Amino acid sequence: MSIDTKKIVENAFIAAIYFVVTLICMPLSYGLIQFRVSELLMLLCFFRKDFVIGLTIGCFLSNLAGSGSVLGSSGWIDAFVGSTATLLSGLLMPYCKKLFIASLLPAIFNGLIVGAELTYLFEVSDLYYVAFGYVFLGELVVVSIVGYIFFIILIKKDKKFLTRINATCNLKVKW
Repeated sequence: MSIDTKKIVENAFIAAIYFVVTLICMPLSYGLIQFRVSELLMLLCFFRKDFVIGLTIGCFLSNLAGSGSVLGSSGWIDAFVGSTATLLSGLLMPYCKKLFIASLLPAIFNGLIVGAELTYLFEVSDLYYVAFGYVFLGELVVVSIVGYIFFIILIKKDKKFLTRINATCNLKVKW
């Protein structure tokens, strides 16, 4: 297996953007009710499978850096659990036939996985459906509405966007 320096740098850049945007928007990025703006970057996985690496690392670092202040000492738990949701949704996105369907995956995975994590951390068994609902709703708004519209506008206005990001899949975008 060869090491592709360009892909490493691109994924490091994606991880850094995710991390910085998450921390800049800190009040919205953590907790039971969250609108993590950086999650709209997840839609990049629809066009390039390897971007899941940078996004997962960015999520891991963001959860490690910021969750301790919100959930007590759960930074490591949140770093691994939240990153798992990001990894799973990012791995499946390139196989979706339509961008909108792909945009639902982060909402579903984060709702299910992070909802279970928050229920466990807060030790309230009745909280799962509430936690699932809030996390799902936040992801739905950020990725499936704002992110989806953002990418539609970006791709329609910048005809070379897919070339600029070296897209390898879903080159003929189906909305």
